[in-house]
Amino acid sequence: MEIFKLFGSIFVDSEEADKSIAKTEEKAEGLASKLGAGIKTAAKWGAGIAAGAGVAVGGMVALLGKTLETTAEISKFAQVAGMSNKGFQQWDYVMKSFGYSVEAASGDLAALAEKAMDAQSGVGENAEIFKELGVNVEDASGKLKSQEQLFNEVITGLQGMEDVTRRNAIATMFLSTTGEELAPVLNMTAEELENMKNSANVIDDAQLKKAEDFRLGWEKVKNTFSGVLTEVGVRLMPMFQGLLDWVTANMPTIQLVIDTVFTVLSTGIQIGIQWINNFIGAIKQWYTENEATISAIFNAIILGIQTFITAIQQWYTDNEATFKAFAKIVEDTFNWIVDVWNTILQPALMTIIQVIMNDLLPAFQSGFKTIQDVVQTAFNLIKTVWINILQPIFNTVMTVIKTVLLPTFQTVFSAIGKAVSTSFSAISGFWNNTLKPVLNGITDFISGVFSGNWSKAWSGVVSTFTGIFNGVSTAVKTPLNAVISMINSVISGLNSLSISIPDWVK
Repeated sequence: MEIFKLFGSIFVDSEEADKSIAKTEEKAEGLASKLGAGIKTAAKWGAGIAAGAGVAVGGMVALLGKTLETTAEISKFAQVAGMSNKGFQQWDYVMKSFGYSVEAASGDLAALAEKAMDAQSGVGENAEIFKELGVNVEDASGKLKSQEQLFNEVITGLQGMEDVTRRNAIATMFLSTTGEELAPVLNMTAEELENMKNSANVIDDAQLKKAEDFRLGWEKVKNTFSGVLTEVGVRLMPMFQGLLDWVTANMPTIQLVIDTVFTVLSTGIQIGIQWINNFIGAIKQWYTENEATISAIFNAIILGIQTFITAIQQWYTDNEATFKAFAKIVEDTFNWIVDVWNTILQPALMTIIQVIMNDLLPAFQSGFKTIQDVVQTAFNLIKTVWINILQPIFNTVMTVIKTVLLPTFQTVFSAIGKAVSTSFSAISGFWNNTLKPVLNGITDFISGVFSGNWSKAWSGVVSTFTGIFNGVSTAVKTPLNAVISMINSVISGLNSLSISIPDWVK
């Protein structure tokens, strides 16, 4: 009796188990031999798909892990080196370009800060060297500068030194190994170093903060999930224990079911294989029975192809001389064209081009320059005439029109308009004061006579004669007054007309 232990205590009779396993393996081997290589191929496909999915998921997890690791290192080592996140990334990019890193230089940067503290008093060797480099270890408020500021200014000072031996000695004294590793940087100009630092792929502080928050959250989730899985495992152990106990108790029945399933599956596969063999046998039998016919068809096709090829070959043989003669004509024609081009056309064309370039083009340029000069002279003449003669005349005419004629015309037309308006007023008054009273008086007179109303008839006579008198008086005075007023306005306008003739010839 062997005892296996899994999620608790499970007791299995090893001898009975070995027998069951042997039967199962026997059934499986028989089934595998009937299924053949097809299932093996399918299994390989399935394994490939599973492996591909695993690689994709694994790659994403690895990328996430690498990203979190990188951002965490930036935040961590920037603080260790006494630099800002941006400064750390820029200097790390520069140093790694020469096989070094800020992480390796952090100890030397701390030592540089100690030397700055020692030089803060203003005396001693360190103070003298900082002064030689042009570096003030204190900021405007009197506090010691940060490690990043000190390092940047020391590098700039070293780059500006002409004595390379003295420069290297100070670099080693102040920065130890880092000073030696950064010799290529010290050989750069300040502008070259700045361009290199700006080429670094810098992750800003906001993104680093998000990455750090995500990392902390991720660690919290992993820790929590690990505890949950442990708790779930502990709670599932009794269930697995019960399941395994049930399997152990029902092993004979399970074996019987497996035997039955494999028997049915094996029978089905055997029937399928028999059907396939029968189909293949039927195909072979059909081919055997019709082999002569199939061979005759293939032979006829092959014979036809061979006959066609033979006919083509014979046709080419019969016409080979013609083809060669035609090819000779084509070749001779092409050679003749080449000869004509080389001996006649090309020299003639080159001669024409030379004549154009050497004779015609300069003549054309000269003629064009002459035309251009003539046009320019004519334009200058026209411009002079316009400026000195025509423009003053035009300006004088426009001044006369605007200042003299236009106001005069406005005065005359205003007088004419007023006279017309007065005439229309006179006509309206003539109607109201003359025609209308006369017509009303005649109407009243006739009406009074026929009605025997002599008072109304007399009133009509008075109204008629009154209207006639008013009409005659108005007809004489009103137009006469309008004409007089119009004549006065015209005379006034003409009197105000003042025209002076300019001196157009200067």
